[in-house]
Amino acid sequence: THRWLGFEDAHITFDVDGTGQAGTFTSKILIDPAAESGPPLTVLAGRWSVQNGIALTGIVL
Repeated sequence: THRWLGFEDAHITFDVDGTGQAGTFTSKILIDPAAESGPPLTVLAGRWSVQNGIALTGIVL
């Protein structure tokens, strides 16, 4: 979107795997999802993990 997204601009849902230290997340974009190029970005999905006190997240576009 080439815009800064604030906390109020997305609804994020986390799911935890059996270890309790990793899982998936889904972010539903709550503002106009128009992108500069490509399809609109309405939902982003990714994975997360916590290791050695550091939270890691990733999303592939």
